[in-house]
Amino acid sequence: MNAPLGPLEAGLLDRLLGEEDARAAALHASRPTPAPISLVTVQSALKRLYYKGLVARWKDGHSYVFRVDRRRAALMAELGDRAMARFNGRRPEKRAAFCRGVLNAVAEQDLAALERFIEQERAARQS
Repeated sequence: MNAPLGPLEAGLLDRLLGEEDARAAALHASRPTPAPISLVTVQSALKRLYYKGLVARWKDGHSYVFRVDRRRAALMAELGDRAMARFNGRRPEKRAAFCRGVLNAVAEQDLAALERFIEQERAARQS
């Protein structure tokens, strides 16, 4: 599934990246939220993350346990690839616009690291 993440899904995914594994009830109980949400809402969001292929789950007793089955960097790269494919297709000018939008969100101190990554990527593609 290539649907974008909603705010609840993004928040839960971020929490799961910091956990070994977690149940919906634990994530619900520890979620700081301005508006109360039900456990069922959290379970539904976790189920959507599972169907989007972003988390693994398995049954343990009467509930599911969830885990992000890849590292943060790999997950972020996959989400970026999905966003670019979904909104920009194959047209170079649209891909460039997407990249400009991402760069606008990058902190100044991260630009040097991004430039180093681009240089490494170019070198790897040329060899």
